[in-house]
Amino acid sequence: MNTEDFYKLSGIMSAHDWPSFKKELAYRYGIATSQHYRTAHEQYNSNWTQADFDYAFNEYGFRDGPVQHTVDTCYYGCSITMGDGVPQADRWTSCMDQQHTWTSNNFAIAGTGIEECLYMFVQTARLVQMKRAVFFLPDASRYTVAVPQDSDNITYNNIYANNFEQLKHTELRRTAELLYRLPDTYSIDRARTAINLIRCIAELHHIQVILGSWSTTVFDLLQHTPDHRPVQLDRAGRDALHPGTVYHGRVADQFGQLL
Repeated sequence: MNTEDFYKLSGIMSAHDWPSFKKELAYRYGIATSQHYRTAHEQYNSNWTQADFDYAFNEYGFRDGPVQHTVDTCYYGCSITMGDGVPQADRWTSCMDQQHTWTSNNFAIAGTGIEECLYMFVQTARLVQMKRAVFFLPDASRYTVAVPQDSDNITYNNIYANNFEQLKHTELRRTAELLYRLPDTYSIDRARTAINLIRCIAELHHIQVILGSWSTTVFDLLQHTPDHRPVQLDRAGRDALHPGTVYHGRVADQFGQLL
């Protein structure tokens, strides 16, 4: 099997070093390439009154500074943890770093599901020495599936199980329709299994793990005390799709209480 065939068959857990990790990121998510998958400069929210900003990505395709091999904290999540819609300095992960004077890596990728967060943690726990891992988990009904675009490439797309009628790609639509017809317990069971695996891996690596979620359903799986509830989502970000800076500050405060 040649190298290209290996990357077509392998998952994010298989990289044995940083160069192979970068190749898998490029293949699996389309990041860590010369042109990043997100170049969001447009401003949709007419109510956005804060300073304008740009998006910058490191060589691995993460919206962060250079990846560090030894850090206090690594962050995992989807677009909110990546900071879509807000300046990098104002996202909740940056707020936590400032409050606690932490060094960190942000390994969030927009659109990923809970299992993808697990895969990223499995991989980076092998490559990075960290004290803690902080997860802001997405909704349980989100999945990342492979969609063949041609004979030589697979593009991974993110779907919610209930949006199959809006999908243009035939295979994506069929997959989403099948997921939609499954009972809700299917998504919950998969989410619970992934969360338990995150905890087990953290214990094996002697890493403190802190889990939160913007989804009420997922938050209920995390065994928090009843007085902890998810921060209410808004669409006050510059793109009018993601939360604004006030929301990010509140999320950082909530994670501070969970430490």
